Formats: sequence, structure tokens, C-alpha cells
Amino acid sequence: MDGGSVYAMKFVTLQGTFFIKAGESEETVRKYAKVAEPLRQCDIPQPKLFIHRDGSYLSPTGFSVYEFYLGEASSNPTVQQADALMTYLGKYNRCLAGIPLPPDTYSIDELARRTGIFERSDSLDYLLDQFTATVSWQTVSARSKDICFDSLNFLSSVRDEFTRLKKQLIHGDLVPGNILYQDDTVVAIIDFSPYYESHLYSVCICLYWHFIFMRDGQVDLGSIERALQVYASAHPVSEPERSLLFPMLVKAAGRYLCAKIGFNQIEPRFSEDDIDGMAAMVTRLFDARSALERCL
Repeated sequence: MDGGSVYAMKFVTLQGTFFIKAGESEETVRKYAKVAEPLRQCDIPQPKLFIHRDGSYLSPTGFSVYEFYLGEASSNPTVQQADALMTYLGKYNRCLAGIPLPPDTYSIDELARRTGIFERSDSLDYLLDQFTATVSWQTVSARSKDICFDSLNFLSSVRDEFTRLKKQLIHGDLVPGNILYQDDTVVAIIDFSPYYESHLYSVCICLYWHFIFMRDGQVDLGSIERALQVYASAHPVSEPERSLLFPMLVKAAGRYLCAKIGFNQIEPRFSEDDIDGMAAMVTRLFDARSALERCL
């Protein structure tokens, strides 16, 4: 499917149209079901997950089956779509904040035990305390190494402030492909990826992907400023939170740089040019710091 995974497909039958995924665990799918219902109660649509005859969420061949939502992803949303997204995200985060942790959904300890490098890289403690010791730095260009260390040093300087931020369940993968639109309306945010973080982190992940990464690595100041204003009208943002918006953007951008560097230690997949490109985006973010802090 366009924008989707090779493990996902649209399936049309006489009974209806469905979205089928392979590779999910029974545990992961059950947890999605626990989150989906509170979101629906907040009037936030979520694709229905169908239950197998034996009560499991996976078929005997390992497929999960979801209701298919009509909608299109956009890597370059219009102004109206971007406004709709940030309004929707504000409501979405307010609802997720009301889902108790633990034991009803994801426990804090469980989220901390995630083992994939991309997941571990969301943890500031992991990045600051363990990451650099796991990397064979001779495989990384000097420029990317310097930018990576500069980012981590900067994040270390605000570590205590990050620790004091209120945390909640959030969607940690708000890439353009997980936002579905019909015209200028957000139909749904899909592919829920649970993290226990400040609501600001989900916002900054969304801003990074839509207004930096998808802008060829250029920082789209105007779109970021407008998006934050719209979000703040839908979800309160305290003054201490506002003061940490720039560091949170650095964390969102730095996370992807560190994750790619770390992944290459396990399985060389990303080229030096690819990693240098991610590092350049972090540099541009720091270059725009003064302007970003004024608009934030």
C-alpha cells in the first residue's frame, strides 16, 4: 500500500474492505484494542480490530484484521490540513492523558524495556548514559560524530528539566504516513506506537517529520510557528513546557540520527551520506535556534 509497509495490504471482500497486517504480536494487538476504545469514547475514530473465532486477535497464520479507513496520507499537507492535524493532535493527547498507567494498558516499566534501537533511542537516559559506548565511531564520519555529541551534550544540559515534565501515554510515530485525511479533515491517526513521554514529544516528532524532514531538511519556521499556535489552542501548553520546546525538537531530530548510527552497528543499512544528511538536519535546527525560540 502507498505509504505503508510490505506487511500490510488492503483486502476487498463481499463483506467489506479490510486492512490486514502481518508481523504484529498478539500482545501488541491486544494493547492497541485497550487504547482504541477510550479514544473512541473521546470521539476520536480508531479502526475497529476484528477478533478471531477463538478469541485471539491474530489469525492462525499470524494476520491481524482492521476496519479499512478511507483516507489519504500527505507528506506535504496544505495549511488547512496542517491546522486540522494540530487541532486533532491536541484532542488526541488530551484523551491519551486520561488513560491510566499502569495496569490497564502499558506499564511504565514495560515501555522502558523496549529492545529495538529505534525504540531505545527515544529514551533520553539511554542516549545520555549508554548510547555512545555502543558505537564503533570509526564507522561514522567525523562531522556526524561531532553533531551527534553536540546534540547529546545539549540534551544533557536540560536533562533535569525534562525529568520534571509530566509524562503520559503518547503516539511516538507521528510520521506523515500515519495521518489520514479526507480533503482538509483528519480522518484518523493510525498505527499507534506507545511511548510514555510528555505530550510535547509527540508534537515535536510531528513537527520534525512534517516541517523539517519532509522539507528536504530545511526548517520551515512559518509552518512550525503556526502549527504550535493551533496546537496550543486545542491543548494547554504551560510556560515551563514552552521553554523546553526547542530542546524537545532537538531530541526528536537527534533521536533519528542516533538510531540510524546505532542500527548500523547491528546491521549496516544506512549509508554514510544518509547519516550525514540526518546530521545536517540537526545542524540546521541549531542554526535556526534563535528564530525557533522566538516563535515558540
